[in-house]
Amino acid sequence: MLGILIFSWIVSVLLVLLAERNNGYSSSLSHDEKIKRMREKRRKLEQEMAARAAKRKEEHRIWMELMGFAKEEKKKKLIKTNYNIVFFRSYINNILIMKRLEMKELRAKIKSLAERNRLATTDEERATVAAEMNTLRSENEQAFTEALEALIKTTADDVQELHCRNIKNN
Repeated sequence: MLGILIFSWIVSVLLVLLAERNNGYSSSLSHDEKIKRMREKRRKLEQEMAARAAKRKEEHRIWMELMGFAKEEKKKKLIKTNYNIVFFRSYINNILIMKRLEMKELRAKIKSLAERNRLATTDEERATVAAEMNTLRSENEQAFTEALEALIKTTADDVQELHCRNIKNN
């Protein structure tokens, strides 16, 4: 009977120690380990406080600029930054416009080659068109694929629209 009592007491002590160790509050931790944990918690809290302070400072700076209280130096810097942003946007827009023009030109070439292929009556004419199409594809395969996919999509949309019109008319 005494043996069972001692055994149950040992098991309960071990379970308590195990639970404390899993929660990180073990009384068996050395003094240095406890100090390390406290320093780590303090460091995390300081980082959070610094992040909040930086966020508040940035919000205050933005509010001051919006209200017109920004210093002249900062205003000049903002103007220069805005100029750079506008310049960069216009540069990107020009690139996009050029790509759109190239895509339109590529679509027109593909359409004309497809039209010539439909009108071709001999195998030689079809082979010539196929060779021109392969040359066009080899120049820029990605742009060719994109243009072809766009043509397929617009053609499918046109067919769908015509089909809907025919259904309404009938």
